[in-house]
Amino acid sequence: YLTGNHSIRVCNYRSVAEYSTEYIRLIVGKKNLEICGNHLLIDSLRKDEIIIVGNILNISFDVVR
Repeated sequence: YLTGNHSIRVCNYRSVAEYSTEYIRLIVGKKNLEICGNHLLIDSLRKDEIIIVGNILNISFDVVR
């Protein structure tokens, strides 16, 4: 779920592959979910759900290699 450009909630993710305040890459199924922005922060981290807040500028999918 994307709430404006300030918050995203991702359900059923497998893992956090990369994390910085400008870039977060999640493994979701057989794909990467890449979130780019400013002041990114993992607000909530659960086994089956993650909430990321900050100024989200771009979201993209890529195949896991």
